[in-house]
Amino acid sequence: MRSIMVSTPPRRSILRPIARWGWTVPVAAAVVVVALTVGPIAATPSYAATPPPLTIQPLDDTIDDVLSESLDILRAATATRPSRDAEVVRWSLREDGTDDPVIVPEWQEWVWNADGTGYLSARAGAPYSVTTDGKIVEPVGDAPDEGDPIETARSSPSDFGFFPDEPPANAREMRDYLTVQAHLPNDADALAWWGAISLLRDEWTLTADQQAAALEILAATGGLSVLGTVEDRFGRDGIALSVTSANRDQFGATVVLDEASRQIIAADITYNGGSNRLDLDTGSVIEYSAWLLPR
Repeated sequence: MRSIMVSTPPRRSILRPIARWGWTVPVAAAVVVVALTVGPIAATPSYAATPPPLTIQPLDDTIDDVLSESLDILRAATATRPSRDAEVVRWSLREDGTDDPVIVPEWQEWVWNADGTGYLSARAGAPYSVTTDGKIVEPVGDAPDEGDPIETARSSPSDFGFFPDEPPANAREMRDYLTVQAHLPNDADALAWWGAISLLRDEWTLTADQQAAALEILAATGGLSVLGTVEDRFGRDGIALSVTSANRDQFGATVVLDEASRQIIAADITYNGGSNRLDLDTGSVIEYSAWLLPR
């Protein structure tokens, strides 16, 4: 994992799952140490250590077709105000490399104080296990009850998050905003840009125009392609896009746009092989996120 990491951490960074931090923003030295000590991760004989991938149906439309239609839909949407109240359901491969056949999604949201500080709140989703043939079953080991608070060291009550200021709705301004706020390098590739956008999506419920700006940024990287139609892990109909980097091909992202609104609603991070530190099948999901739409 070291080869896909950058070195200088921002002073206010938050420890996040290793797989995610590896291609998003600079990481703390402690995270690098953990990454270097991760041992082989192997599935048990009967149960997988990772969730099943999304089932994608091929789509004849090109990426240009999908982007053009998506941008038109987003720009024609009723104007709303952005709000700093995003909620995401996330699962990530264990950072310590321990083989765990029980998958516990986390419902995460930022809780903000009046002075702009806040903390990341997390509670357990419904735990489950996955058989080696991809079937979801009741958990086969110890697991928290759904709704139990999850203690986390990812933030403290005095964090400001990464994006205290309202995001712009123009692609050029959004690029500048993400570069500064997410500490992106000058040569950021498609995966780095997606990492910054996903962090922003964690904190803010974006307007349609802001989502359009994010899509324009990804389109300009040259690392975006269309995969097909899909149902996300909440059963929402969507269109799946692939985000890849020519220079860092061990990992990739599958980003899901809501079929109707074209908002970014979900993403999987997948392992594409080539690492001697991860004993996982090619195509394994090592993190998934599902952003909930406003109630």
